[in-house]
Amino acid sequence: MSSENKTFKAFCIAGVSSGSGKTSISLGLMRALKRRGFDVQPYKCGPDYIDPSFHSQSAGNPSVNLDLWICGRSFVKETFASHMREHRNGIAVVEGVMSLFDGANPESIEGSTADIAMEIDVPVFLVFNAKGMGGSAAALIKGFHEFLPGLRTAGVIANFVSSQNHAEVIRKALDFHKLPPLVGAIPANPEIVLPERHLGLVPSQENYKQSAWYDMLADFIEKHIDIDKLLELADKKNSEPPREASAVQGKRPKLGIAMDEAFHFYYQDNLTMLEEAGIELVKFSPVNDSRIPEGLDGIYIGGGFPELFAEQIASNDSMKKSIRNFSKSGKTVYAECGGLIYLSKWLFDGKQEYPFCGLFDFGIAMGTKLQALGYRNLEISEDCILGKAGTKMKAHEFHWSFISEQAVHKCVYNSKSAKPGAEWTAAGFEVNGNTVASYAHIHFASNPELIQSIKGSLS
Repeated sequence: MSSENKTFKAFCIAGVSSGSGKTSISLGLMRALKRRGFDVQPYKCGPDYIDPSFHSQSAGNPSVNLDLWICGRSFVKETFASHMREHRNGIAVVEGVMSLFDGANPESIEGSTADIAMEIDVPVFLVFNAKGMGGSAAALIKGFHEFLPGLRTAGVIANFVSSQNHAEVIRKALDFHKLPPLVGAIPANPEIVLPERHLGLVPSQENYKQSAWYDMLADFIEKHIDIDKLLELADKKNSEPPREASAVQGKRPKLGIAMDEAFHFYYQDNLTMLEEAGIELVKFSPVNDSRIPEGLDGIYIGGGFPELFAEQIASNDSMKKSIRNFSKSGKTVYAECGGLIYLSKWLFDGKQEYPFCGLFDFGIAMGTKLQALGYRNLEISEDCILGKAGTKMKAHEFHWSFISEQAVHKCVYNSKSAKPGAEWTAAGFEVNGNTVASYAHIHFASNPELIQSIKGSLS
């Protein structure tokens, strides 16, 4: 690993509102910059798993989440800069979450895209829907530009413009009011729209885009965004040393990672931290493989969309049997959200009941509306694979399914919403003494002791 500091360019693409088009614009910029010879490192603000999967395809490097509420400020600053360490001619492209100032609390910007951009000290390019808007765009941008002292709005990208004349009206209005310049004016284009469903965009694992699609997107962005001007306004920064991995002694434990079209919701930094702790990650597919890999010391089953692959999962009896036998042998199994669904007795999708692993004696049903969304504080109530009683963690929940029949299972940690006035509820369930599952997606950076506890459970 190189010890010299490297410089890199950096900027953030943020939206005036959700649905402004910032994801498509970010993807196009990533591929365009890659084609120009930059080593592009993508980042996503907040607890998103789907957008980063597209980032990785477009940029060619794994995307990293930046989440102030879960991970804390020092970790976010460190992970932002340290991921640039090995990039030569690097550029950091940060995609925002929701609207620029939207955080967990409407009375605060904490955890918002603006908060993150200020914490890592990068300029923001603001994307807005310009449909039906002329000189009024100046009033909108002025409000965002001046709302938070210290936030640097470097430029503006008008999306869904109707013509070149429309773009000129907006450009002149911004210039007249001495606001950040218009660096892009993008017409509507159905070919660059990514399909959505109940949890947001359809993930790249299902909606796989060939390299030619990203090149088409990059061509479109090159035509309608002044990338030279954008690069001129972007910051030049110094990288910092990556987190120091602990010295690995003895045999490296092997942790199976469920990774396929049904299970792929993982924080990249969680996987990185596991590897840095000396744990070997071995990918497998609950959908397509006949059994878990040989020689595993533990299994980690993340979130995803098992409900969309319920028939394939239910028919893969040999894989389900190998998971059950692995758990009953006393070895570590940890599951989150989609993983919890997979370990349940059955899944009812509204039409049909599908038999799943059956490690937990309850079924899961898909709801017709959102069941949970938001940040969670967690506290371990009984010693388990994640740590000792009293250990605190932070997580995020986002799901439409719910536990349909509540069997009596040992609860090893409780959950409380980050919203004021929330109450503690049972969250983490345990079976066979070493298998734990919940709806919460835990970020290990919220408590570094989690990694050592997991590693200890594997030995």
